[in-house]
Amino acid sequence: MINKKDFSKFGIGTFGIGGMMEKDPSLDDQIQINALRHSFEKGLNYLDVSFLYAEGHANEIVKKVLKGIDKKSLFINAKLGDIENVKDIEKQLDEYLKHFNFDYVDSFQIHSPSRIKPVGIEKTSEEIMRLIGKEKFRFFSVSNFGPKNLEKAQSISGNKVFSLENDYSFDVRPCEDIGLIDYCKENDILFIPYRPIRRAGAGMIANLDYPILVKLAKKYKKTANQVLLNWFAWKEGVMPIVKSANIKHIDENLASFDFKMTDSEYDDLDNFRVENAAWENIDWEYEGTGGTKISGLSFVFD
Repeated sequence: MINKKDFSKFGIGTFGIGGMMEKDPSLDDQIQINALRHSFEKGLNYLDVSFLYAEGHANEIVKKVLKGIDKKSLFINAKLGDIENVKDIEKQLDEYLKHFNFDYVDSFQIHSPSRIKPVGIEKTSEEIMRLIGKEKFRFFSVSNFGPKNLEKAQSISGNKVFSLENDYSFDVRPCEDIGLIDYCKENDILFIPYRPIRRAGAGMIANLDYPILVKLAKKYKKTANQVLLNWFAWKEGVMPIVKSANIKHIDENLASFDFKMTDSEYDDLDNFRVENAAWENIDWEYEGTGGTKISGLSFVFD
């Protein structure tokens, strides 16, 4: 079985495979399949899956790729989506096991507090911890949690939260500034940034030409994205997940770890902040179902 110490430098995200939240018929499934196979062949071994992505089509694509792959060579994180009652929790877990023909998944993750609102964090966490005894999954994880809700999940689980997955990147630092990353480090919780390099869409980090990234990329003859992934690898207890259907981009990402910057350069990257950041006065314990729009990006830390 794969454990934390065995993880690749970054994991594979599947949001965007086959579509976003809705299935996108214009996308070529074979391109997505080839990219996933390439990722596994190159040693990536952490995979994040959800039936919410592309209306379940992302999991259909993943299923085709996983056929014939030894489950024990991978770490599968499956996300709990929308629920109306406690019984829905085990029902969703069983749907993952049936769909992928698994005896277990490695991590079962609350996708966000807003998606479990009818049941609540307390009852959901209690039920998930009860289900661990059935050996259908190994670890309890959470996503899009703010400090109060993370501490609540920790308390209910007996300090057994395995990982926290939140939106975090070079120029989007609320998780750092409100103490989430330090809390994870102190409590041996793996912190998993999603959209870490924000390669696609508005606000693409590599295209914003932050002087520090331009300088370091030129010095080390790397791309800005490679500098960023190298920085993530330097950070203790942090492992980003990256989605790509482009094999050239996957290889670029994999080539991010064959150089080492100076301690002061890593510190400079760590200390970087966008002036007058829009998220500075946001209540990250917001319990609604919407997000807060920041420069075309959406954040919901419940």
